[in-house]
Amino acid sequence: MQQYNLPSSSQLNTRSLARIFDNKSESYKLFWFKAILEHVLKGESEISFDALVNTMLKNAWYMVSEFKLNLGPADAVEETVLYLHEISGIIPAEKEDKIIAFLESCEDRKFIQLKKRLCQNVPYRLQAPFMSDITPTIWKRQSATIDFINMQDGMIYHIENHPDVLEMRVLITDAWAEYLKANAGILMGWADYNLITYLQRRNPSVPGISSKIYPPQERKLNAAKEYWRAIIRASQAEKPLQDIYSGELLAERGISIDHFVPWSYVAHDELWNLIPTTRSVNSSKSNNPAGIRIGQEHGFWNMEIRTLDFYNKNAKEYARKTFKTDMSEPCDRFLKHVASSGKILDLGCGSGRDSVYFMERGYDVCAVDGSEEICRIASENTGLKVKQMLFQDLDYHEEFDGVWACASLLHLPGNDLPAVLAKVYESLKGGGIFYTCFKYGDREEVRDGKYYTDMTEERIELLLHESGFELLELYESGDSLGDRPELRWINVIGLK
Repeated sequence: MQQYNLPSSSQLNTRSLARIFDNKSESYKLFWFKAILEHVLKGESEISFDALVNTMLKNAWYMVSEFKLNLGPADAVEETVLYLHEISGIIPAEKEDKIIAFLESCEDRKFIQLKKRLCQNVPYRLQAPFMSDITPTIWKRQSATIDFINMQDGMIYHIENHPDVLEMRVLITDAWAEYLKANAGILMGWADYNLITYLQRRNPSVPGISSKIYPPQERKLNAAKEYWRAIIRASQAEKPLQDIYSGELLAERGISIDHFVPWSYVAHDELWNLIPTTRSVNSSKSNNPAGIRIGQEHGFWNMEIRTLDFYNKNAKEYARKTFKTDMSEPCDRFLKHVASSGKILDLGCGSGRDSVYFMERGYDVCAVDGSEEICRIASENTGLKVKQMLFQDLDYHEEFDGVWACASLLHLPGNDLPAVLAKVYESLKGGGIFYTCFKYGDREEVRDGKYYTDMTEERIELLLHESGFELLELYESGDSLGDRPELRWINVIGLK
């Protein structure tokens, strides 16, 4: 094992300190030590286990929630961050004080259990290199372990016992507190170096690990913006520049700079990867890669981004027009097959109209949509925390009794539907029910700023059959909005 020459001390055993990260199979020691260092720098010498665990989770938040870095085969830090990210809605790059405030106030029972699990071993075993005469039996009883640690000389900290493990405290010894504060920069860099090498070993195919452990503090994109403004000015007379995703003409004012290959993949701001787009498209694309296709109308454009851009720009009008529409007939035909009080995924929930209908009838509803603005409005209409999610990112396993995809999947290219329906099938419990509907026809095209895939009876029946569903109902209906009498819809209900 490689040894590191940390700042020496005539009073302290720094050779043992250099060995505290030896023989680790999980990330706990790394995050526990970094947490201790942070609290000592704040002038604290008596620190609760609860406060240290919160700091551990705060420090792991960005790398786990943003990049899903693997921290270990059964790492509870990773498990806890992923769970909290799901229930809290806190963004990966949230400010540290807001993350800590949430962790301190969260009383979720599973979260408390996970925090206690994080206190089981690392507070005691971190200091093993400082201990003499260690036998395997020392670790078997917590009280005996604490007594043994507190009798040792030269320890970084001793432990104050308490019936509630989260109320237990580490008591930093005076000499070590002074050493940690005096050498904090070196020690934090050393801990980060160990963390990066550990993460590289756990995530061998992930590039730029060192750029993924902390959120970026500032993106310096002004030079790229000025460069593209100059290009836009120079191109106006002959061939105006178009946005490669939506096909819109770009203007000097209001452009947004996009990382074509998402920043999470490359972790840099080099000019070759920075392209101009509109603010709404950049918001829709977020940190996801977007495909480029050759379009007949505007050269390069991406069908999915273009449709999301339409909904982001027209969210209020769309919600106003659709929220009061009476969809009771198709909803009731769907619900008669779904288990009473079951859990329903409203996939592409739009204004939240149908989510409200289901909740009023006693169903547990999870609502998602791809448009950021639509999610905001649907959250207000339903009282739910509507999750922004693309259909391709659906990732549930046998969780729902029903999946309701009303007039939503029709915005996907036909070639993308089988993969998405496979995800829908996976998300349903055995015996689960799936409903969707498409405009009747056999065309795929852009209409009114949105991409549409139409369906015939034969095509949709084949699609469901190939996705593993048993066909329960297939029927044609008119348009519920009332102002398009010529429009016909094809509806289908399938059983897993």
